[in-house]
Amino acid sequence: MTATETLWHEAVWMKRKSVIFSRKSLLMLDSAPDHKTDDVKNKFHPSGTLMAMIPIGLPKKLQVLDISVNKSFKSRLRIKWENWLITGIKNYTKSGNLKRASCEEITKWISEPWDEVPVSTITIGFKKTTIKFYDDEEE
Repeated sequence: MTATETLWHEAVWMKRKSVIFSRKSLLMLDSAPDHKTDDVKNKFHPSGTLMAMIPIGLPKKLQVLDISVNKSFKSRLRIKWENWLITGIKNYTKSGNLKRASCEEITKWISEPWDEVPVSTITIGFKKTTIKFYDDEEE
């Protein structure tokens, strides 16, 4: 696993409520070769994580973000970036090139559009996937 994937595993996946209560979870991954390694499987298996691979060509039909969130989120994020390019305070290198935006600025660009995504958009995305979710009383 890459450093970023390891960080995500520890900071996000292992902090979920279901981990505390030792409940099984399903993690759906696309078919990227990095996701199929023993390293990845060994990292998630001890936490009760069941892994499912989405076949090539199907992520756009099965991944909630691809179905319902990404387009509007990315367009809102782009507006933040474009506004910074036009009106933001910018610094330049000695050779006159534009320096990157600060990490704080970029984090703000990401968090504001994400906060604007309604929960209903995500819920609708799950319904459009046609993935059947079962509660604890069903098998």
